[in-house]
Amino acid sequence: MCRSCRNSSALLPPIIRRSASSSKRSHPPRSRRRWKKGRMDVGLGFLTRHSPNLRYERLCTDEFALIVAENHPWSKRRVVHFSQLHQQRLLQLPDTFVMRRMTDEICRKHQVRPHMVAEINAIETLLRSLAPLQAATLMPKIALRGRESLKLKAIRLQGKSSDWISVSCG
Repeated sequence: MCRSCRNSSALLPPIIRRSASSSKRSHPPRSRRRWKKGRMDVGLGFLTRHSPNLRYERLCTDEFALIVAENHPWSKRRVVHFSQLHQQRLLQLPDTFVMRRMTDEICRKHQVRPHMVAEINAIETLLRSLAPLQAATLMPKIALRGRESLKLKAIRLQGKSSDWISVSCG
């Protein structure tokens, strides 16, 4: 990692620090200077569409999965076909979240209407609610990183095509 990035990495969220420290290439000098002088902003988000006015760098690629607690009836399954989610109990984020809009689109494409038990506007709270409510949620597997104590499992989804489950963060 470059010296200026290392010195200011304490200010960055952990995902950016991990990405910068594991990157095999150093930041281009021009970008490093612009960031250091405050002329460049860094943002994280899901890449849902491409704007020609922004420069993107992919930090990770992940897949949506069915997230369940160990007390869920499907917790021992390795794969769930998307059609099986019809009328299943799901907790979801509000539609102000990009992840929610992405899962709504996936459900529309697969003509599935899960039974939404609740909308919860915080990812941590939603994940903690899965076990007591014996419900599931649809999220990228990365949502479980650092939350091992919740004892949740990501079950692979299978559907009409595999490209709908990929998500890019950048």
